Amino acid sequence: MESVNLIGPMLVMLAVGGILLVADAFGRRWLDGWQRRWPALLALLGPVGATSWTTAHALAGTHGEAFAGSFVLDELAIFFALLIAAAVGGVILASAEALAGHRRQAEYYALLLASGAGLTVLAGGQDLIALLVALELTSLSQFVLVAFLKDERGTEAGIKYVVIGAISAAVVLYGMALLFGATGTTSLAGIREALPGALERLRPMVVMAAVLLGAGLGFKMAVVPFQMWVPDVYQGAPTPVTAYLSVASKAGGFAVALRLFGVGLGVDPLAQEWSTLFAVLSALSMTLGNVMA
Repeated sequence: MESVNLIGPMLVMLAVGGILLVADAFGRRWLDGWQRRWPALLALLGPVGATSWTTAHALAGTHGEAFAGSFVLDELAIFFALLIAAAVGGVILASAEALAGHRRQAEYYALLLASGAGLTVLAGGQDLIALLVALELTSLSQFVLVAFLKDERGTEAGIKYVVIGAISAAVVLYGMALLFGATGTTSLAGIREALPGALERLRPMVVMAAVLLGAGLGFKMAVVPFQMWVPDVYQGAPTPVTAYLSVASKAGGFAVALRLFGVGLGVDPLAQEWSTLFAVLSALSMTLGNVMA
């Protein structure tokens, strides 16, 4: 039960998404007659419940590990969980008017909640497998959301996003596989402990793993020079989805990067090398982003 309590915010969003789909399937006629925006009103229970649960954890000073260390609740996880819940709630409110009366709006909000749940897991993931599953949960939901309106621009943006997402996921998976091969564990804490020995025996493999992980997450965060997909996808996606991708999706990418490189790969001298690389990429992204905007 302790593990369930720690991942409560994610379960709330997934549960509300499931209830939303069931209500849409079996009670649409009555609910549509009552209020065309009922899916948005029901969907709001997800981020509100997640925020309340996370705030209760923060006020109580609750910290701990869930599912044999695969997920951890700490200050970083709480911060990103609150940020993601706020972003999901804001997008639901922004979508309420635009999608009022749309016959597929329940699916839209369910996908949004599923993506938010995946991003919340990313914020506290402490295991490579957990991070990969959460990354795919949020990515698959976002692929559908981008092309949700089924117009020409949205379909084109969705296809491009699927291709880029598949490539970045493959790169991340390859990096994780190399890291597992070098250290013999998928736990970030275990990787940190085994890393000094792995650097002595298999330094090229570890460096390649770090490069692949950085490149794959760079696509997710739209860091220079991996930002080519952003204009087309943002232009073709529904406006609320674009806002969601620019805030929550990026926050999830940063959370994963902090976990992987701060916990798993945060051992000198490797930490000095990737921290310098991230500083350069950050400067380039901020400079080119402002110049080319």
